[in-house]
Amino acid sequence: MADEYTPRQAELQDARAYAELSSKFTQSIAEKVINKIFPKEGSLVVHDNGCGTGEVTRAIVARNLPNLTIKANDNDPLYVEAYTAAAKSNAWPAETFNMSSDALRFSDNTFDISYANFVVFLIPEDGVPAIREMRRTLAPGGTAIYTAWKLMPVFEPVQKANVATRGADPPLLRTLPPIWQSGEFLAGLAEEAGFEKENVTLETVSSKILIKDLREFAENTWSRLGRPLTGWLQGDEENWDKAAEAFLEYCEESEVYQKLENGEWLIEVCANVVFATK
Repeated sequence: MADEYTPRQAELQDARAYAELSSKFTQSIAEKVINKIFPKEGSLVVHDNGCGTGEVTRAIVARNLPNLTIKANDNDPLYVEAYTAAAKSNAWPAETFNMSSDALRFSDNTFDISYANFVVFLIPEDGVPAIREMRRTLAPGGTAIYTAWKLMPVFEPVQKANVATRGADPPLLRTLPPIWQSGEFLAGLAEEAGFEKENVTLETVSSKILIKDLREFAENTWSRLGRPLTGWLQGDEENWDKAAEAFLEYCEESEVYQKLENGEWLIEVCANVVFATK
């Protein structure tokens, strides 16, 4: 089978730079949640569930809790490797495990807090098996925390670029189903997983992310999210600049993209956050 076609501009984009940028969005939410609900003292056993490169753990250790133990898992070996390296270099009180969030190998009643930051929508069956596992592994009185985007304004400009370069009926792109933006839907999953309704609360957390170079952000985002599910099209290389310009046009017209006097931009994001106590 021939290699898949990829526009040369997409090949030039730095995947690591995109990962670092996207982690800013998720870590900014984690920091606000953790500052809101984590105690300032006492001992804690925390589960960083679907740990990625350690955004949640970074926010936790920044609180300098004296008696902290973290157990982190991810089903992607590359993330496990990256987290393990970060834990070693930063002397985190953490262990890392290669396991999926819906099939945890931890014992019952282990954790005081289990935090799945933008993870459950990646799990089959609407993430319920993963939330059920969070409940199983929580100690009595422990709290599960999980999040999903209420406002993440990257899919709209990507779709505008999709239409601008591929016509009124363009190919489908990878996106987040609208149902996941509903806080009521998200909170209802905890009840399906076995939490009592009166022990489930829903909050929203907002943040603003600084983007220094919006054109770079547009091209990097298009290179990751602009690829159709069926693969890049032959005309995508020729239309690359047109796609970036459509993306920028959306940003300039949107209220959630704010241009600063120095030419940098702030992007507003908002997450639904569910707290479920066992």
